[in-house]
Amino acid sequence: MAELPKTIPLLSSNAIISYDWTDIASGLGYVDFYCFSAVDNTTEEYLISDNSRIYSHSKWTEDTNNDTSATLLNTYTFTSSPFTTPQDAEGTMYINITNYSQSDQYQGRCYCIVSVYHYDGTTETLLGNSCTTDTTISGGANEFDNKVNCLNCEVSATKFKIGDMLRAKVAVYGWSSGGTEDLKKGFGLDPMGRLDTDEYINTDDGGDTSIFRISMPFKQRL
Repeated sequence: MAELPKTIPLLSSNAIISYDWTDIASGLGYVDFYCFSAVDNTTEEYLISDNSRIYSHSKWTEDTNNDTSATLLNTYTFTSSPFTTPQDAEGTMYINITNYSQSDQYQGRCYCIVSVYHYDGTTETLLGNSCTTDTTISGGANEFDNKVNCLNCEVSATKFKIGDMLRAKVAVYGWSSGGTEDLKKGFGLDPMGRLDTDEYINTDDGGDTSIFRISMPFKQRL
């Protein structure tokens, strides 16, 4: 009869991993990460969490201009907390983001370029490729046009070690068809998906959420 071991080793901290959803065909497990803002004293920070129950400090970003050609208005950088368990990323990454633009008697226009990175505290490594949203084209006095986007790209095999982070950057481009008024452009960043009732969003035009979500594919640890 085999002798039982005198000590029974504990499971490692990464033995059981939970996923938000799985792709059976590819064998991948997906974790949904949410981009949002929070205020540390008086400074607004842009963060990433897998907690979908956070109410973001700002529901939408807001930048303005009256240029008549596409102009970079701002680049927002979101960073997660360090990973506490290792993960192997690989497969199709999905990004949901809603961009908007305002009009007066002239059309406001906006698109965003979203880039997601592996970040080790020093070096950023682009995951897949940068993705570009549709361009919103608002029309009519003080109206807002918005677009819920589902973007995707292929992520090659990338190891996230303990202490590594996920980072996302959103470059906002905006312009107007004419006029001198600075018109608003931006995107949503609220994990709870709250909407404004008076501006930014037009639910009749396909804009029904302010969520900015990154669905990351990881090899399942069974």
